[in-house]
Amino acid sequence: MIIDTHAHTNFLDFKDDYKDVIQRALDDGVWMINASSNLENAMKAVHLANHYKEGVFAAVGQHPIHEGGGDVDYDTFEKLARDPKTVAIGEVGLDYFHMKQGTKEGQHAMLRRFIDIACSVDKPAIIHCRNAYEDLLKVLHEAKRQHPHFSCVMHFFAGSKEVLREVLDMGFYVSFTGVITFAREYDERIRMVPDDRIMAETDCPFVAPEPFRGKRNEPLYVKQVIQKMADVRGVSFDDMARITTKNAKRFFRI
Repeated sequence: MIIDTHAHTNFLDFKDDYKDVIQRALDDGVWMINASSNLENAMKAVHLANHYKEGVFAAVGQHPIHEGGGDVDYDTFEKLARDPKTVAIGEVGLDYFHMKQGTKEGQHAMLRRFIDIACSVDKPAIIHCRNAYEDLLKVLHEAKRQHPHFSCVMHFFAGSKEVLREVLDMGFYVSFTGVITFAREYDERIRMVPDDRIMAETDCPFVAPEPFRGKRNEPLYVKQVIQKMADVRGVSFDDMARITTKNAKRFFRI
């Protein structure tokens, strides 16, 4: 069994065939966690998770690009977070690349609220970051001081080696996507993460790995991500699958 720790089969990209996509993965031994970006697809993620007896889980949160200065229904998010099939809060974080609406200050405030929810329900957070690692590290250090048991995974990690060391020093986890199959600059970072802190994801429908690059991504393709991680770290596919699955089960309490 393999776990895709960050999928989006709850997104509209899969509205016509999400059942087929999910079943295709489950039939091949791939489980998944559907992360959300807003309240609507958070509800869909929880609905999907509860539809399947095993293998499909949810993470609920609001993506930073949807911080528009308006009200966020934190009470409903927290209710969804308490569902037994919800295993994390996410994806949440900071994104200064897509600043079409909202403000940096608004993103910071929203992230802090979701971290508070994560600690309130005693579940980890899935953190998104783009062009904001310096500020994100400040927020995470603050969260760790206020909530010593707070835990998170850096989803789709694309930071520097220095950022990676700081993330690992705080005890957090790191996850890689299919981009590592066609971008060699990730190799050293993949080797830096300890065996007990590394996980794999697709972030589907985005960034499909080779040989599916340019096509819609799906949870089944997490195998290509794991194979690349295995190649870079000099281990077998089976060993890498065992390592990433063990970490995901421990981190998300699956």
